[in-house]
Amino acid sequence: MPKRGLPQEGLKMIACVTMLLDHIGAVIVLNCFYGAATAEKAAWAELYEMLRTIGRLAFPIYCFLLAEGVFRTRNPRKYGLRLLIGMLLAEIPFDLAFYGGINWERQSVMVTLLLGFVMLELMNHSPNLTVKLLLILPFSLLAEGMGTDYGAMGIHVIAVFALSREWKWKALWQALLLWFIFSPNHLMMLNWLSGFTLTVQELAVFAVVPIALYSGKKATDSKALQWGFYLFYPLHLMILYLISVI
Repeated sequence: MPKRGLPQEGLKMIACVTMLLDHIGAVIVLNCFYGAATAEKAAWAELYEMLRTIGRLAFPIYCFLLAEGVFRTRNPRKYGLRLLIGMLLAEIPFDLAFYGGINWERQSVMVTLLLGFVMLELMNHSPNLTVKLLLILPFSLLAEGMGTDYGAMGIHVIAVFALSREWKWKALWQALLLWFIFSPNHLMMLNWLSGFTLTVQELAVFAVVPIALYSGKKATDSKALQWGFYLFYPLHLMILYLISVI
């Protein structure tokens, strides 16, 4: 009996909407905060925090979709080529939206995802679990060295979703591992004994809820829709940049 739940397009839509809200906060609302009168700053700060909090769901969903895509694709070369094209199209809009000009020291999340794709492809050709785990290190260092969005943290999230596909109670384990990765106190795992709280970044663990509802199926094989999801990232960043300039 086929699993019911969110089709792939539904999960992608959640990722796109939460990412859009996150970037509206980071690009538009933040600019409004700095330009606002003192009496208005509190309202802008509250809106900024709300949008960035909602946005924490987006990145883990994209990492999960990448891991699923690499596992299911019948043509890894085409899959990687789409990621490469998305990355090339995204770099200038990313720099303009977040830095106001070309920034050679920071790279978009598309670079993180592309590095994750190469890592997962190598993992797929490595039946030994130890080798798979060792592959995480060089790609983490590469992501950090290149200054990619999320850096090594992003590589770790991608690895978690790839390696936990067949685990029992995987949603629970994924939530715990995401909390460990995103926690600023991850080296003090018992800090909850003195009063458990979640930082904004740690709220990414709630991404496992829509991920757990994923049916594993597509609603359509539309190539136009497929490319639309890839192009959404650079297009929405460019639009937000133009709005911020205006």
